Amino acid sequence: MMKDFKTKEELFAYLKSNKADLIQLKKGAIKYADGVPLSSLKLDAVKFDVPSGKIAAVINTTNLMDSHSDVHINGIWNKSIIDQAGKVYYIINHELELGKVIAYPKDVEMKLIETTWKDLGANYEGNTQALVFFVEESAVKLQIAKEAIENKEPVQHSIRMAYVDYKLAMDSNDEDHNEEKAVWDQYLGVIANQQQAIKQGYFWAVTEAKIYKEGSMVLAGSNEITPIVYPKSIEPPLSTHKIEPPLSTQINSHKGRTLFY
Repeated sequence: MMKDFKTKEELFAYLKSNKADLIQLKKGAIKYADGVPLSSLKLDAVKFDVPSGKIAAVINTTNLMDSHSDVHINGIWNKSIIDQAGKVYYIINHELELGKVIAYPKDVEMKLIETTWKDLGANYEGNTQALVFFVEESAVKLQIAKEAIENKEPVQHSIRMAYVDYKLAMDSNDEDHNEEKAVWDQYLGVIANQQQAIKQGYFWAVTEAKIYKEGSMVLAGSNEITPIVYPKSIEPPLSTHKIEPPLSTQINSHKGRTLFY
């Protein structure tokens, strides 16, 4: 279902009156990444430390508004990364089946890395917490993934996840929206692409989520600052992509279908 709004006030009224239902819909679905057209964000040389013989697949990063209007907040994975250690696959295109596995759980070491956007190759100020899969190159099983890694193709990543705790943030001065405005004021300052959030007027602050079975190599995810990082700060190809968030006057209902994140 798609809804259109003539003004932000109409949008805010809809979000407020339907907040409980929207939260229930999000919590009731497994999320994946919507592949979205991205253009013109230049990726510079990555300065992320990776042990020799391994790759670091950046599966997710916090403090960025993505194509779902979600902002993952630092600490989102703190519990799940412990609960899911040794249980998570590294696969391709969220196809959890034989023949699509890049690395099996025994070969996937998950870590949370505190780093800067610039050290991930993005021209943003500030910091992020990256969910990273460290994998021995020799453990990569899938030939098409091996070729992408060997050629250092500008692939991205996406996490299969389930929401646990998140809040609606709105840039509204209406007294009925004080709770949502407080969330807006609390988190706006950490968002790397905050001008896009300001233009849209709202976002969802996701403070806890569960990693669900896998993280995937994809061509375009909902968060584009999710590269493969190689040993010795090898420079990846330049990206020709730019984040384009959804229109502030549109709400997508995902009831009844599974999404990628």
